[in-house]
Amino acid sequence: MSVSVGHWRRRKPDAGTHEPRLAKTFLWAVTLLIAIVAVPGAARLAGNEAELVELGLWAAIVAAVDLVPVRVWGSVSVSMSFPVTLAAGMIFLPTEAALIAFIGSFDPRELRGGVSLAKSVFNRSQVAASVMAGSALFHTLDGVILDWPRVLLPGAAALLLDAGVNFVLVASAVSIEDRLAPRGVFQKMFGASPLHYLAGYLLLGLLALPLAAAVAVGGVWALLLFLAPLVLAREMFRQTQQVLYATE
Repeated sequence: MSVSVGHWRRRKPDAGTHEPRLAKTFLWAVTLLIAIVAVPGAARLAGNEAELVELGLWAAIVAAVDLVPVRVWGSVSVSMSFPVTLAAGMIFLPTEAALIAFIGSFDPRELRGGVSLAKSVFNRSQVAASVMAGSALFHTLDGVILDWPRVLLPGAAALLLDAGVNFVLVASAVSIEDRLAPRGVFQKMFGASPLHYLAGYLLLGLLALPLAAAVAVGGVWALLLFLAPLVLAREMFRQTQQVLYATE
């Protein structure tokens, strides 16, 4: 359930693809910084066709899950790919998981012109950064997918860092573009019931652990088994958001 930023729906179409200069500078600066960190590590995959195919399958699953995001507030929406990319971070090296996230983080608004190039690349980059950070922490803590229950601690730590980086980068982008205080942006993102939102977000993220374990045992095709619960989770989250909007 990674968070991304698009355009306010109430903006006019002819103004929808332009951000203030400061906001655009921030978006491209973050993207460049993440590329500098991630690209050298990902470059080692050149020529490794088997691994590239496997990463491509993961990216395809991420893209499929991202097809129907849920709008949270204004230009901010969430996707259900969070546990998939987090699981990738537990299985692969941080830069490999970042590559999966960058390629797979597809936003349907891109096809409708609802997201500018700067935001499109930023959204992919910030998700990649979140996944890379969580993955690095998981491996630093010597997380082993099939070592239960010991894996719960590094898994939970990776989940929290992944979510934290995602929230901070998106909130920063929205705050700069719309000239809002970061605290106000977080309040809008989390809605009238922030604890409910965060609990649902983190519980969904915990699916990464059984997902990673299933893939470790059954291979990449085990990912397909998790499409159904992710679709169900998306629908439940959407309905919850509608109820919260109605009560505000």
